[in-house]
Amino acid sequence: MQTHEISMQIHEIQIERNVAIPMRDGTILRADVYRPQEEGRYPVVVERVAYELTRRCSYNGEFYARRGYVFVGQNVRGRFASEGKFDIFRDDAWGTNQDGYDTIEWAGTQSLPFRGISTGSQPRLDAGRGAGCFEA
Repeated sequence: MQTHEISMQIHEIQIERNVAIPMRDGTILRADVYRPQEEGRYPVVVERVAYELTRRCSYNGEFYARRGYVFVGQNVRGRFASEGKFDIFRDDAWGTNQDGYDTIEWAGTQSLPFRGISTGSQPRLDAGRGAGCFEA
């Protein structure tokens, strides 16, 4: 039987909690950002959740950061420390508020080259379409 190696945990990490990410309407959404401690450019994984960030995102955040990724775990609009009114899937990628899109754009301005998205639902994948962030 063939065995597969998991990517090596070679990075020490740093965690920034409750990072303010402004949306197009001025609403602030909060995120925890996990990254390798070493200076450099790293691919980014984004997960937007309606759940408590530390319990929901700490495992994935540490997993990816130790392997050379930046991980952005963000509370969606109106949940926990994020401002606004929660309306499931309404503010992700269409309509007046396009929070998923705005989050990806924000990541692109933070010296965090965007390479992928990790979410639990297809509507959130739509957030990056047209943002010039990844190719289909």
